Amino acid sequence: MNTQNMNASNWLGLVQGVDQAIHDVVLDYKPSNDVMYETGADEFADLLGITSGTVYNKANYKSCPNHHLTVKEAVLIQRRAKDYRIIEAEALCLNGVFVQLCDFSGVTDMELLEAYAAWHKDIGETMAAIHEGLQHREIPQHIYHTIKREIYEDHQRGLEFLHRVEPFVGLPKLEALQ
Repeated sequence: MNTQNMNASNWLGLVQGVDQAIHDVVLDYKPSNDVMYETGADEFADLLGITSGTVYNKANYKSCPNHHLTVKEAVLIQRRAKDYRIIEAEALCLNGVFVQLCDFSGVTDMELLEAYAAWHKDIGETMAAIHEGLQHREIPQHIYHTIKREIYEDHQRGLEFLHRVEPFVGLPKLEALQ
């Protein structure tokens, strides 16, 4: 979707996706059993230095449309929850994609092969969505959004694969087994 040609209702839908991601990250998070928090909002409140009620209000965009997380609060919540749906939704609004890179030092050949296979599995899912869309002779909007999401996931997998390969760059070539 070209953001330059979007109308207000399209923008509203994308922004509501960010609001929904905030809601879901806050309410889906479950503190571990070994901590004193009953809910994710309680833990996030302690992390942010605000009340849990304020966290709930900021996460509940339908009931409290004037309460919002700051960028700093969103970053801290996502890091604590290890859930990056908020930044993924924001990237989608900006025609981008968020790729979380992990430490792949010490990656094994099997892990590398698994990453490569997962990448190609995602590409296959993209092709299936495109195939479904073409059956209609005109791609419905919901299928277009599926295709777009699948392509973003393809890019994420490809970048993850590249990051996994980096530890091998510059290593001497192994001798062929005789």
